[in-house]
Amino acid sequence: MTAKPGSTFAQRARIERLSFTASDRPEAAAACARLASRYGDHPDSEADAVVALGGDGFMLETLHLHLDDEMPIFGMNFGSVGFLMNDYAEDDLIERVNAARAAVIHPLAMPAATPRGRVEQALSAFASSANPGTPHEMQLHAALGASLIYTKGLGPETVTAWTNALETAERLGDFECQLRAIRGLWAYRLNNGEYRASLTLAQRFSCLAAKQTAPADLLVGQRMTGTSLHYLGKQTDARRHLESALSGYVTPAHGRHPNRYQFDQRVTARATLARILWLQGLPEQAMHSAKISVEEAQATEHMLSLCNALVQAACPVALLVGDLAAAEGWIAMLLEQSARHGLDLWHLRGRGFRGMLLNKAGDTALGLQLLDGALKELRETKYAGHYVAFLGALAEALDQAGQVERGLAAIEEALARSERTQARWCTAELLRIKGDLVLQQSGANCAAVAEDLFLKALDGARRQGALSWELRAATSLARQWQRHDRDMAARELLSPVYARFTEGFDTADLAAAKTLLDAL
Repeated sequence: MTAKPGSTFAQRARIERLSFTASDRPEAAAACARLASRYGDHPDSEADAVVALGGDGFMLETLHLHLDDEMPIFGMNFGSVGFLMNDYAEDDLIERVNAARAAVIHPLAMPAATPRGRVEQALSAFASSANPGTPHEMQLHAALGASLIYTKGLGPETVTAWTNALETAERLGDFECQLRAIRGLWAYRLNNGEYRASLTLAQRFSCLAAKQTAPADLLVGQRMTGTSLHYLGKQTDARRHLESALSGYVTPAHGRHPNRYQFDQRVTARATLARILWLQGLPEQAMHSAKISVEEAQATEHMLSLCNALVQAACPVALLVGDLAAAEGWIAMLLEQSARHGLDLWHLRGRGFRGMLLNKAGDTALGLQLLDGALKELRETKYAGHYVAFLGALAEALDQAGQVERGLAAIEEALARSERTQARWCTAELLRIKGDLVLQQSGANCAAVAEDLFLKALDGARRQGALSWELRAATSLARQWQRHDRDMAARELLSPVYARFTEGFDTADLAAAKTLLDAL
């Protein structure tokens, strides 16, 4: 929106004639057509105001086009980032436009390099105000913080933008923007592998949300806390927080994702829960939760939430379960949607998942190439999410391909990063993979070293309640004992672990364990 400083649309001549414009997202174009049919679509030269449907980037592009005519712009959110936008609603639009609070924004062109190395034209903005620290400047800092993640990755500019937004919000007493900024800083710390710091921010968010009357914010805090605990390896506590968030979730009255925190919170909570369910030895429930998260994301028509459900739940859980057909379908969906909507960071993780799929299917030549490429780009963007898991998958594939030294280098890097970031959720599996790699070496004490690694993996998995990791470690150790004619010890180790499962007996890990048990 743009108007003279301190004015409102209502202080101008009443707005009656609207011009509609939309981003290239199909859902935004469809909404634009509905609104134009209902309210009439006037040429810009005859309109009193323009209604822009998209995200912050599209809003700034629209403002840029109207620099000379000072046309009021009323934005409605249909994008991935919408801090500058109003919620989408079709009823009483003319009244909403006339009642809207005005703000002046001057867009200016600024080159920005994307994580994939392309140089594109991005739009930045600043508030026209004699006094710094205005509410609008605060919103611009928040919008910039959210937008930078998709253009520059996890750079210091992102922290600066969110910190500026938070400090301004605290001075103004704006609890809404404080929550958004804390959530933005939490996401930065989480994606940067600072899991302990992210937990502190999640708890800070929850404390602030408890002072408000909106119960939905408390549920967001539960979701954030559960996610941080999951990466720290505290699966039981993480599941409790996530299930609490889901049990209290209420669908927004307008039926669309409000985009206050970038993702649909129900979808994101269910996606994280799916991974935890798999870790706890519930593969069927994990697949069901992953499937529901994708379906709920599709129902919101919010593509960022959909791609996030695919990245955080559907693709990794299908690969963990060993359902390669489901994995192939979901990976294809992720690659298609992320490419269509320009979500580079989600697309590169889709390529990593495709590499994992190809490795499991036996095509290690192309699979290793894709995984190597995804890891290289993740290093450049500094995103910790999936980096350690991809390193582990790379090491395992290198083992299968007979490239033991490269595999050991990859797993050592993964373990070092896991230790540094306290990413305990996958440490047990990394230790198991290292044990398998050590067994491929010819040293005199390799068997003893590998056995020690398997025992450490077992201990770590048990302390976390990660039954699926425990089964994998027990299977690897039992197989090693079988090679040394210790069949009874192998059975006594593996059988009680297998017996604790109540579902998923046709999944890859359980089928492999059963085959080994039958041979002992």
